[in-house]
Amino acid sequence: MSSTLVLLHGGPGFDHTMYKPAFSALADLVQIIYFDQRGNGRSTGSNPDTWNLAQWGDDVKGLCDELGIERPIVYGSSFGGFVAQSYATRHPDHPAKLVLASTAARMDFATVFAEFERIGGSRARDIAEAYWLHPTVESRAKYLEICLPLYRPCSAEADGKPDGLKRIVVNNDLALKFNGPRNEQGRMDFRSDLGRIRCPVLILAGGKTR
Repeated sequence: MSSTLVLLHGGPGFDHTMYKPAFSALADLVQIIYFDQRGNGRSTGSNPDTWNLAQWGDDVKGLCDELGIERPIVYGSSFGGFVAQSYATRHPDHPAKLVLASTAARMDFATVFAEFERIGGSRARDIAEAYWLHPTVESRAKYLEICLPLYRPCSAEADGKPDGLKRIVVNNDLALKFNGPRNEQGRMDFRSDLGRIRCPVLILAGGKTR
């Protein structure tokens, strides 16, 4: 039986389309599972009280159980990496392999702000601080406009917006509930639990110099 790759999208609030079409190139090697996590993107009908990392981690195991998937390779980027850590620490015998890309075991907001300033200047830093420290509808709208394209500045140079962002469906209510130092994003800390993970883990990170 071929291996299965489960993709956990970034966000929070975004959908799975950020992984298309790039990951389709792996279809000859693995079965690929794209899905929108509970409350994210096109996933509707869930109770906002269940929008938390413990539930999202359990949902990965539950989805695999429903689909008959055993020992998946799980890839989580950014917010998806938070979920992947929740899943792997709560169900350590389930994954075959884990890939954590551009993510963290805990949030270091000072480092995040410094990186936005390095890539996008003082205006980008100010807008990032305004959103991450005090998430509101208004501060998030400005953040998505100015800061989000800086996640992949090379792909944004042509028209100011990466192609993948043009088709993504976003649940901003979920993001406002999760983001910020006073919400779960600021409270999460997987460092003491990472020793529970039993499968091989590949950690990916990158940077751009200017």
